[in-house]
Amino acid sequence: MALKGTLQKSTSKFLFAEAEEDFVDFLFGFFAIPLRTIIGKLMNGITCVESLDNLFASISKMIVGKGLKSNKVKDVLLKPQLEQKYLSQNQIFPLDISNGPMLYLYTYKIDSDFFACVTSGTKYGDKAEERFIELLVEYKHPQGGFWKASTKFMLMDDLVVTPLSSFSTISFLNKLKVPFNDIVEHELSISIEEGLKILKASLKSSSHCLSTLTDDLLKENDQKRKSSKE
Repeated sequence: MALKGTLQKSTSKFLFAEAEEDFVDFLFGFFAIPLRTIIGKLMNGITCVESLDNLFASISKMIVGKGLKSNKVKDVLLKPQLEQKYLSQNQIFPLDISNGPMLYLYTYKIDSDFFACVTSGTKYGDKAEERFIELLVEYKHPQGGFWKASTKFMLMDDLVVTPLSSFSTISFLNKLKVPFNDIVEHELSISIEEGLKILKASLKSSSHCLSTLTDDLLKENDQKRKSSKE
C-alpha cells in the first residue's frame, strides 16, 4: 500500500499523511484482530505493554493438567483462528484464517411431516430418512472495501483519521503556521513490516505512529540510494 507523508522542510518534522481507502481500511481492521492474536501471533509476546506481555508469557508457560484443562484450551487462548468474514479485505498480516464451520441442512420425516434444522456436524440423529445438504454460504466483502471509490484521507501522527480536502489541508497548515513553500512530500510503501510498526506504536498510551515510521522509511530510502551510487 502507498502512503504520502508530508514533512516541514525546515525542521524535517512530520505534519500529516495522505492515504487511499485501502490503507485506511487496513488501519480500521486492527479492531477485528483479537488482542491475544496481536500479542502472540504478530508480536511474539513482545509488545510495548509490559502487563500484556506478562499475561501472554504466563499462559505460555502453564502446563496442561496443572491448572489448564487441555492443549485445546491453551490453543484457543494463544492461537485463535479468525474467520474471514470479520477481517478487512486489505488485511495484510499473516494470520490463521478459516471460513468458519461448514453448515449442513438436516431434514427428516416423522409420520407424514417433514422437519429441518441446521447443524455444523455431519450427523444429527438416527432417523431412517435423514438427509444432509451442505450449505455453501459465501461471505463477500463490500465491493471495493468499506469506503467510497477514490476517497482520500488525512492521517495525523496519533492516527486521527479524517476525509482529506484542500480546505482541511490549508486549515491544518495555517493552524501550525507552516507556509506551503516549507513542506515536502514523500511517497512511502507500506508492507507487512511497516504495518506491524504502526500496530505496535498504536498500543502505546501516547504514540507517534506515523512520524516514527516515516523517519525509518526515509532513512532506509537514503541508505538504498547511497548503496546504489556506490
